[in-house]
Amino acid sequence: MGNKVHVTEHTGAYNAISHKSPHGLQCLKILFSEYDSSNPSRMALNDLLTVDFQDNTNGSDRNTGREETIETIMSSRAKCTRHQIDLKHAWCIENSGSSQTVFFEAVRFMVLDGDEDWTRIPLSGRIEVKVKENRFKLKDAVAQISSRRMTSDASQLVKRDLSRTATTTTLPMSPAHTSSVDLQPSTSQLVLANVPELPAANNTPSDTKSPPSYRKSQSSKDGPTRTPTVTSGSSVDAVEKPLSPS
Repeated sequence: MGNKVHVTEHTGAYNAISHKSPHGLQCLKILFSEYDSSNPSRMALNDLLTVDFQDNTNGSDRNTGREETIETIMSSRAKCTRHQIDLKHAWCIENSGSSQTVFFEAVRFMVLDGDEDWTRIPLSGRIEVKVKENRFKLKDAVAQISSRRMTSDASQLVKRDLSRTATTTTLPMSPAHTSSVDLQPSTSQLVLANVPELPAANNTPSDTKSPPSYRKSQSSKDGPTRTPTVTSGSSVDAVEKPLSPS
């Protein structure tokens, strides 16, 4: 006959998990309590996760190890003023004396820095737990989480970031608006000190005398050469050019 698989169902809060519950549920309780703690313990998380721990969220192609997972837990908690995980449902399957699997459904509530409202993130997944029995009957067995596979719906968190970006980003002015602003006349007044008042235009007599009419060029015979003289207006321009005698 094969080994029997024992399943334990838990429907209350994770704080209701007792020391009499299966080791898998107790590990889930420790993990969630560190998330909710205002100061997560690195030592407690190191003891909870195995050295070869592997974590995967939302089916990513890349798994993260123990150290990176601990850093993520601590850094994400530092960004929250309040944090609360509500466990909705959990099932612990005792595969054998040294292996247990826990499936869970929960909701993660966070109040991020600068916010007043709770951000709701549904969670679901499973953890694999390794149980190592102690040789001494008076001590409890050592249980550690060897892997976690989790789905996290962060759509509300994305909407929050987008709305915050939209309210804090100032759109640049269009080129048409910019050019119209640059072309607006200045309203500042120019003050001239110690300058007498300029005469009005209608008080200044204007000289309406028309310039002399244009005259045709005249030539004079003085000696062997002829120099044409052109008179235009009030100025006389002389152009000298040798001409052959007639």
